[in-house]
Amino acid sequence: MHQLLSRAINKQQGAALLLIMMIVIITGSSLVLATANYQNRRQAEQLNTLQDMYYAKEALIAYAIQHDDNYPGQGPGRLPCPDTDNDGEAETACNDTVEQYLGRLPEFVTLPSGSRYNISDTNAGIDQQFWYAVTPAFHMTGTLAKLNTTTNPFFTIDSVGDADGDAYNDTVAVIFAPGEAIDGQTRVSNDADDYLENGNEEGINFVRNNAADAANFNDQIVTITRSEIISASALKTAIEIKNLLDNYYYAGSTISFFGCWFTYDLNIYPYTYTKAADPCVEETAQQRFESTLTSASSWFDDEDWDQLDITYTFLSPSSATITFEDCNIRFTISLNEGISRDRKNCNDPDP
Repeated sequence: MHQLLSRAINKQQGAALLLIMMIVIITGSSLVLATANYQNRRQAEQLNTLQDMYYAKEALIAYAIQHDDNYPGQGPGRLPCPDTDNDGEAETACNDTVEQYLGRLPEFVTLPSGSRYNISDTNAGIDQQFWYAVTPAFHMTGTLAKLNTTTNPFFTIDSVGDADGDAYNDTVAVIFAPGEAIDGQTRVSNDADDYLENGNEEGINFVRNNAADAANFNDQIVTITRSEIISASALKTAIEIKNLLDNYYYAGSTISFFGCWFTYDLNIYPYTYTKAADPCVEETAQQRFESTLTSASSWFDDEDWDQLDITYTFLSPSSATITFEDCNIRFTISLNEGISRDRKNCNDPDP
């Protein structure tokens, strides 16, 4: 009887132990599954946020490319001011102080025409709108420099670049997606340090991550580079120049030959020739080209494009190439075929 009772007790204890082990396994599996689900959900949210940030980036670059069309006297490439009072609208003016070039990413810009240009309203309804910084030389009321292919930013990313423009790292604007509030942050103010951390709130030296203190850093960052803006601006300027060359072609030029004894009118792009005068004066293709630039839109001079070294090369009566100072792109301009380029970005090396 005693042995039977012992075996029964042992069986019960074994069953209880097995039950406990199953509970532990199930609980542990549930915890692992919950953790995995949380991590997957968090990663999915981060990917969705990143996608929205890139949509915002595309909207900002498109705004910059069209800037000369919307703001007379200002050329292509300028970015909107931040929203510093959290009303959703880009400020109409900003300067070179961090309080004015770092703020919320605007939901929209009101153009001089009165129309509205939309940028991004991601998370605006819960006061988690993206943040945005733009280097002063590239914003729409830039006070530090004219904007052309020689303009440099002064932002640094991950300690690359400096305020003097030395070893600049090609960043002109930064879009931030703040993570959850950490390290004493509160989300009841419009102060950058309640949303950004590890120096990103200071508006000059930005970091993408902080491996040494990962628990206290959760900003996501997307940058707009100088090359992206300047390359697009160079293309827009090449289009302006093509219009000038086409007008020059259709206006016709007086060409002289044989020591000025023979002249006739010819439809041709700027070309080296001896013009009819007393005495005859030879004028190079580059000189003739530069004379056409005096008819450019006002922003061409206002942004100092006229001060750049723009190299013109005659190819045929209806085609030529141009290159801009500090930009590796060679644009081929054709009367009938439009514009082509030998590389996408000003920074791209020779193919």
